[in-house]
Amino acid sequence: MKKLFFTWDGIGDNLCLLAAAWNWFKQSGERPAIGGKPFYFYKKNDFIDFYPDLSLSKVLSIKGKEVIDQVKNEGYSPTFLTACGFNYLAPDFSSNVTTWGEEHLITRYCERMGFGGKVEIDFPPVRNLNPTNNPRLREALETCDEVVCIMCGGLQKYKSIAPSLSQKIVELLEKKYVVVQLGSHHDYKLKKTLDLRGIALEDAACILQKAKFFIGAVGGLTHLARSVRCPSLVLQSTAEPLNLTFYNGNRYLSPIDYCDLCSKNFRDPQHMPCYFNYKCIRNITISQIHEELSKIETEGFYPLGPQIEFAHPDPASGLEDYFRILNTKSYSEAYF
Repeated sequence: MKKLFFTWDGIGDNLCLLAAAWNWFKQSGERPAIGGKPFYFYKKNDFIDFYPDLSLSKVLSIKGKEVIDQVKNEGYSPTFLTACGFNYLAPDFSSNVTTWGEEHLITRYCERMGFGGKVEIDFPPVRNLNPTNNPRLREALETCDEVVCIMCGGLQKYKSIAPSLSQKIVELLEKKYVVVQLGSHHDYKLKKTLDLRGIALEDAACILQKAKFFIGAVGGLTHLARSVRCPSLVLQSTAEPLNLTFYNGNRYLSPIDYCDLCSKNFRDPQHMPCYFNYKCIRNITISQIHEELSKIETEGFYPLGPQIEFAHPDPASGLEDYFRILNTKSYSEAYF
């Protein structure tokens, strides 16, 4: 029975899984089977066998068992992948916390697929992007020559940019650039920006492909920007080690004052409360950002260059990692 790999439903995780599948195909010539939402970039590539009916949200739905049974009836073994690891906690070792590895997300997905050897930290070339008929996107593409994209907020507290800081960044940029706001339609609306919150993934890719650069925290849009060769100024939370999401060519800013407990796997930022009110991201200052923007004006971004890591096969088994996630300490139960 052939494994059918799927992961979280987020943009970044799926892009990194797609990049891992690309590495698999380039080395073996075999097309791995990938499941997920009708994800725009999955549908555009012929180096995978895409199964659109298997995603984490469908597995979690009331018809989840039917979805799994259907996949098995078609000859696939559904295999959930996550790039994080797990440490079981003393004294009873019955529950765990999630941990970070030392590899890039792409490398870790390769390992969990069972792939070993040289991994290229990159995405398959994106060709012939087809934007939707969105009038806001047309305005941005047709009338704006100097575009910078920004995101406010974030899905996790430890990598969420405060609206007050984001607005100050816009004020630094808006005299020279048209500032386009991307992200969720739930994000705080920033003043003096062209509002493209909540647009389709292919539309976000189109405007990022046109933009001078993207600025925001670690998340799906930093991976999406890299996939279309848009450089990023990343406001980097130290709750995650930099190696997880580092791309040659980007610039990274972290706060001077941070605790570093989570990146060293002493705490779990996704499931355990923060002792210091997330200063790992909150303490990045506008003066730091202003200084870095000045460097970008004079020096530009770093060259892309080759980015290679080596994977050691560590294949996932069925839904095992999903069940381990269910057994992760909650906020109320967390202890160390």
